[in-house]
Amino acid sequence: MSDRKRIAVVASSAPPLSSGGVASAHFNLFAALSDAGFNVRLYTFGDLFSTEKAENIVRSGSPGWWVAILRILNRWIFKFIQPGQRAYQLFDILAAIPGSRAMSRRIREWKADIIVLSDHGAPGLALRKEEAKLLLVSHHNPARFLEPPSPENYSKLDARLALQLEQRVVDMVDAVVCPSHYMKDFFQQTYKFNGSVEPIPNLMDRSVLNSESEKELRKDLGLSNADTLIYLPSAGSFLKGAEYLEELVSFLSRTSKKKFAFYISGNIERKYAADINRLGKSHLIYLSGQVDYAENIGLAKQCDFCISLSLMENFSMALLEAALLGLPILAFDTGGNADIVREGENGYLFPLGDVSAMARQAEQLSVRSKLKTERARAIKFNSKELNPDRARDAYIERINSL
Repeated sequence: MSDRKRIAVVASSAPPLSSGGVASAHFNLFAALSDAGFNVRLYTFGDLFSTEKAENIVRSGSPGWWVAILRILNRWIFKFIQPGQRAYQLFDILAAIPGSRAMSRRIREWKADIIVLSDHGAPGLALRKEEAKLLLVSHHNPARFLEPPSPENYSKLDARLALQLEQRVVDMVDAVVCPSHYMKDFFQQTYKFNGSVEPIPNLMDRSVLNSESEKELRKDLGLSNADTLIYLPSAGSFLKGAEYLEELVSFLSRTSKKKFAFYISGNIERKYAADINRLGKSHLIYLSGQVDYAENIGLAKQCDFCISLSLMENFSMALLEAALLGLPILAFDTGGNADIVREGENGYLFPLGDVSAMARQAEQLSVRSKLKTERARAIKFNSKELNPDRARDAYIERINSL
């Protein structure tokens, strides 16, 4: 049990609503601190239209008209100055301003002693330094888009403008946590900061692991116990490897006599929608769309193992969730994946883009005796090395030191 200092955890949104990895990480941190007896609330800055009610979750967000106008301006400005370049970093920060201000006002009304900030969207720009101790968790860092493996068509100007604003937040904070050693190195290369920077992995609240889905996915897809169901987190988006999806699915179907099915979580980007729908007509692919956070956990739990095609990762919540569900993981050796996946212990890492090697390993895992051995080894490894209690205790120590 902690003392009764008031701790505000900040996130863009809060599951069990649909959410990205950063918000999921902060929701799980909030839940773990709450379970540990802390006086903690979760404050969001991107949930204006949510009607979801939950204890100690205070939701704020930006008006839809504000976000829509900025999206149009962002698209046309960068289309003029940098045609063909993807730009969203600066937009995310500007779009969040009204929601961040409303969030900040509510935190001040509560008189929080410590604020745990997320970095994506720079909600810290709306806070007042003198009112609380600030702990920044560096999940995103736009500097990653300035060098490989970031695709060439991502605007470097956009990333640099976002970095200038994020440096203002860094100037205010008292300490920094990074979810992986990779992100710690990037933070120290990117920002000017003389305080403590500590790597603490993301964590997952144990109660969430017990989530179940109403859908019987294997039965709905007509799979037998001998067939293989693969979890592909967010594989319909560019940065999560949508361009490799067809190659992977086709390779497995072409080279193996076994029956494979695929669960792809999250939304499908418009650019890939037609291709993935066409792929789904000749292969067993279940597209969930954006679903309830707990439902996604329940669906992932029904899979045999996880494949991540992601081009860039900080410390993937999707992979952490898969690991703690006991799923062996196949992923590219990029970003913070090595902080989650230990070769031969709970999965395998591959050079970025080597889909054929990944598919061959997936075919080996489709052998039920091999899969049983790999899952048992992964569960043993994950229960020790990715134990949520260790990460929670590290966060508690860091918070108490403030």
